[in-house]
Amino acid sequence: MDENNVTFLNNLDWRSKLFTIKIKVLRLWIRVNPKREGEILGTEMVVMDEQGTRMQATVWSKFMKKHEILLNENESYYIYKSQLSVIKSNFKHFDKEHAISLNFDTSVKKCENFDGSLYGIRLASFESIKGGEVDVKYRVDFIGYVDEWSEPEMTKMKMGKDSKYMNLQLLDEEGIKLNCTLWDEYCDEMFGYVQSHKEEVHVVLLVQFGSFNKYKGKTTLSNAFHITRLFINADIEEIRSFRTK
Repeated sequence: MDENNVTFLNNLDWRSKLFTIKIKVLRLWIRVNPKREGEILGTEMVVMDEQGTRMQATVWSKFMKKHEILLNENESYYIYKSQLSVIKSNFKHFDKEHAISLNFDTSVKKCENFDGSLYGIRLASFESIKGGEVDVKYRVDFIGYVDEWSEPEMTKMKMGKDSKYMNLQLLDEEGIKLNCTLWDEYCDEMFGYVQSHKEEVHVVLLVQFGSFNKYKGKTTLSNAFHITRLFINADIEEIRSFRTK
């Protein structure tokens, strides 16, 4: 592994795997087979390099024993001899054709000198989301003041699954309002916060790796499952900046 010869994610060549990348793990979750209860397919990640490029990465189940003990969210690593694999469209979170795959030959080493963004947040304005400047197929980061919210409700999804959701109305710095729906664990996290912080009049919500859809001219924001991260009144630069505006 050559730590002095690092390739940035935008320069990776799918025909080779003899490269070293230096990345931070922004998100990490276990991917299960929706058709077979209890079957684990692998570990999914969102990684970012020092240029701020974000990309998907996968450790398939047969290689998890080798790599899962080494990989943690919010930690940085050198990775050597991974390879690029084509992403099926249903699992594509970013505008990239390939994901990084860690296999048996891959080496992973902890990195102590990652010089990049802390959280890898790239905020899109409500105006750009509503105006079609953001591709609905991919994940999006957005921020807003919680202008209104409703109590959680239960509903039955496809395949008969029961899900919980809560609706919010978010207001951005330009005064544009958009509805946002948070589901299941994200609903629990948000509702738990407002219940335990009733004295806080102004609640700012930043959703990283969220989703949105357009239906009959209306735009609705939401979380995406597993990949989304919520920052609720967190002491981070983006929320501090939003408050001053």
